[in-house]
Amino acid sequence: MALQTKIKKGENGNWKYAEVDGVLYFEIYMQCPVCIMLNKPNVPFTYWQHKDCGGRLFIGDNGKYICEKCETSELIALWGYNCPIHDKKGLGTYLKVSKPEVIAEVVSVAGQIVKSAGIPWLQRVLNKIDEQRPLFLQNVPQQN
Repeated sequence: MALQTKIKKGENGNWKYAEVDGVLYFEIYMQCPVCIMLNKPNVPFTYWQHKDCGGRLFIGDNGKYICEKCETSELIALWGYNCPIHDKKGLGTYLKVSKPEVIAEVVSVAGQIVKSAGIPWLQRVLNKIDEQRPLFLQNVPQQN
């Protein structure tokens, strides 16, 4: 069953959002956190897609991502990321982010979401990311 989304009009355009069990999710349009962590130059803002079904991803103030299409949900700290900038060979390698500060930076500079969601929503997301701090260091592949 697909996530029931709505449109919220913001200062800088309309944003898709969903409310599920009291959690407010906004469609992700952000930079790749792995590329930021690896200090890649000129990291573009993009819509994020779920690797399993291609559905658009949303970020919630509960510290989780959710897929619009299949409703898969997972803690931010446990997510793996892939993009054409850090996976130039197209190997489909999904890397974890080992530093919660990197995710916090990416979310914080996604001002277009904050303008629609509000600062209290952003603070809740950042607090949840901080609570997940121990999980960021688990199962992180070493960079060679």
